[in-house]
This record gives sequence, C-alpha cells and structure tokens, in this order.
Amino acid sequence: MNEIKEYENYKDRIIIADATPLVHLCRIGKIDYLRRLFSNIYSTETVKNEFLKYLTKDQFPNWINIEQPTKNMINIHIHKRTDDGERSAIALALFKEAEEEKRGGNKKSALILDDKNARIYLKEKNINNIDTIGTLKILNFAFEQKYFSFNDIQVIFDDLTVNKSNFRAKKSDINIIYNGDYLKIKKGKKI
Repeated sequence: MNEIKEYENYKDRIIIADATPLVHLCRIGKIDYLRRLFSNIYSTETVKNEFLKYLTKDQFPNWINIEQPTKNMINIHIHKRTDDGERSAIALALFKEAEEEKRGGNKKSALILDDKNARIYLKEKNINNIDTIGTLKILNFAFEQKYFSFNDIQVIFDDLTVNKSNFRAKKSDINIIYNGDYLKIKKGKKI
C-alpha cells in the first residue's frame, strides 16, 4: 500500500495522542503537523500531565481535546506494563470508538503512540480495530503532504534524535520518514 493512500485511511479517524510523540514534535517545532493532518485530536488529562513533566503548559497544544476516561474503564481494558498515560489513551480510544458505534457511525480510532509495550499489548489482546501511528509515521505523513521537502529530512531527523529531542532511533529509521531508501538516494546511489 503506498503511503499517500495510507494517510488517506487515517485522516478521518478518531485520533488519540499519547504524551511522548507530542513532546517530541513540540521539541522539534513540528507539533502543528498534527493539526494540519487530522481534524480532531483527543488526549487525556493524564497524558497532558505527563507532557507537562517535560515541557510547559503554554507548549501543550490548545487545539487538542481533553477527555478523561473513568478509572474503571482504564482498569478493565489495559494491562499494567504500560504507563498511566498510555493506559488512559488506549481506554479513551476504545471508549470513543464504542461511542461512535452507538451513534451509528463507523469511524475507527488510531493512537499516536511510540511505546513498544503498548503496541505489543494491543496485538496480544487482539485489539486490531485500533491502529497506532508513531512519531516517524507522523513525519512521513507530513512529508507525503509536502509540509517539508526531501532536503529537510536529515535536519528534522537530527533534531528529533540528537539536537532538540531524544527520540531513540537507528540511522536507518530515517527511511520511514521518506518512505524508502533515503540514505541510498542521499549518497547518490541508484536504487
């Protein structure tokens, strides 16, 4: 599936954000990409509080809708290997999707989430209706929508991993942003 079509499959979903991608995108000055990519983004008070451990209240995007799932919802659905913010985001995604179904709608949820354990948990529990989008995939969608050029990729990746944030990635992960063989193209190799 090509990436432009993949973005098309996500743009109208119910988007729920966890703290880590928000922090990384804020640190590199690219948080506005989320607002441009998705019409409505939700998060929880718990996620916002985690965000505030790293950045200021003024840096938290005021266009993100805050809703807090009940403690009961969080405990029923989510395993303890994830942190409080991830648990609340997953619970909110499940709740928003159930709410959508009750209204007769068919919008699916997607989580903006980088945490490997949370992704594993979703797979283990067969929660296949909720997809995850990581920070690199957000940047890939932004690149495909021409929010930045091919020449900006290395700077953005360096800002994300070293200069302005501490995103853990291998050098080859830069290819996720470009959707292919960025490193080979950059070195002038024919692919």
